[in-house]
Amino acid sequence: PKDDPKFVKGMKVLRELWDTTKDQGQTYSVGITLMLLEAAYSDVPQKVRGEYVMEVDPAKVKGPDLEWIKELVAFLEKNRASTGVWRYPYGGNEDNSNSQYAVLGLKAASRMGVHVSNPDEMWAKIVEFYLEHQEKTGPEVQLPDIKLKKGGDYVVKESKKSQKAYARGWGYEGMPNDDQWLNRPRGSVHTAALVALTLAKCEANLPSKLAKKADIAIRDGLAWLAHYYLIDMNPAKPPNSEKNYHYYYLYGLERVGVLLGVEFFGSHPWYIDGAKYLVEKQNDKGWWHEPEIQTSSRNLQTCYALLFLKRATTPVKNPPKVPQQTPAWTDE
Repeated sequence: PKDDPKFVKGMKVLRELWDTTKDQGQTYSVGITLMLLEAAYSDVPQKVRGEYVMEVDPAKVKGPDLEWIKELVAFLEKNRASTGVWRYPYGGNEDNSNSQYAVLGLKAASRMGVHVSNPDEMWAKIVEFYLEHQEKTGPEVQLPDIKLKKGGDYVVKESKKSQKAYARGWGYEGMPNDDQWLNRPRGSVHTAALVALTLAKCEANLPSKLAKKADIAIRDGLAWLAHYYLIDMNPAKPPNSEKNYHYYYLYGLERVGVLLGVEFFGSHPWYIDGAKYLVEKQNDKGWWHEPEIQTSSRNLQTCYALLFLKRATTPVKNPPKVPQQTPAWTDE
C-alpha cells in the first residue's frame, strides 16, 4: 500500500532525485516512475477482459503527485525524437527499449487522468514508426485456433479458424538486420516493439487503413514469437539465440501475452512454460541469478521473474483483435 513507511520513504527519495536532476532525466526512469505511481494509486477492483485487476480512480490523483505526473509526461513529450519515438536523452539513435518504457509510462499516466498534449498525432506517429521498422518478410506461420473446454482448460487445434501469418520481427534500432547484433531481431527487443505498437494502437484514433496495417503487424509479431519460441534463452533466428537479456525477454513475453489476451504463442503455453522455468531456477534464498546472463544483475533478474510470475501488466480494455485471443477475452 502507498502508505507503507518503506514505500513512502522510497517515493520520497525518487521525488527528491527528480526535483534535483529533472533536466538530466532518463527515458527509462521517467517511464518506470509513472508506472510506479500508477501501481500506488491502483486500488479500485475492476473486471477487465475476464480478469480482475486493480485500477486507478483519477479523481484520487491530486496534489503534489498529480503535478509530478504532469512533469514526467512533459519530459517524455519534450524528449521525443522527430521520428515519433525515444532514445537516451543524451544522444544516440531511437531504440525500441527506451520507446517501450516511454509508451508504458504514458499509458500509466493516461490511466491516472494525465494525457499528452496532442494524442492523435503522437500515437499515430508511433504506430507508423513500428510499421516502417518491422521486417518486410518472414516465414509463413500457421496460428492454430484456441478452444476453451469445460473446467477452464484451453485446447490448441488446427481448424478452419486457424490463421496464416508471417514471422516478422523488430531489432533494437533502425531497420532489422540479421548481420548486425544490435539490430538483429531478438525476443527482448521484439517484444519491446510489439508492446509499444500494441499500446499505441489502443490509444490512437487511426484511419481505418492504418489501423488495419497495425493489426497485421501485431499479428505477424505474434507469429515471430510462435516461430522462434524459446523459454530458456532470448530467441533469435538460429543459431543466434543467447542468454543476454533473457529475463528481460521473459518479462516481455508476459507483457505481450497479457496486453493481447493470448495464452499461447502458436502451440506454446507461455505462462505455464515460463513459470515452470522460473520456479526451477529460483535459488534457496528466494532470488534469481543466472551468472551467464551478463547484461542483468541479481536484482534485475529477480524483479523480472516476479513481474512475470505475478502477470503484473495491466490489461487494456480494447486490445487489438488478434489470432489466438483466448475466449475469456473475447466472450464477455
